[in-house]
Amino acid sequence: MSAKEKKWRKIYKYFMIFYYAILLPVAILDIFISSDISYGILAAAIALPAMRANHLRAIREKEGNSLGQ
Repeated sequence: MSAKEKKWRKIYKYFMIFYYAILLPVAILDIFISSDISYGILAAAIALPAMRANHLRAIREKEGNSLGQ
């Protein structure tokens, strides 16, 4: 695992903890209080794991290609 991938794994770990522990519960609470759905936050909650996986895969591919040349 390259240093760049380690750095991004750490960034994503903190971002996901912040997002799923703070922002998403507040958004769900807001849905119950104001009965107004924030689609952006819910869409990001669904897309975040896929975005993380794709980004880390792209880093691995780029690092693998540059190491092989």
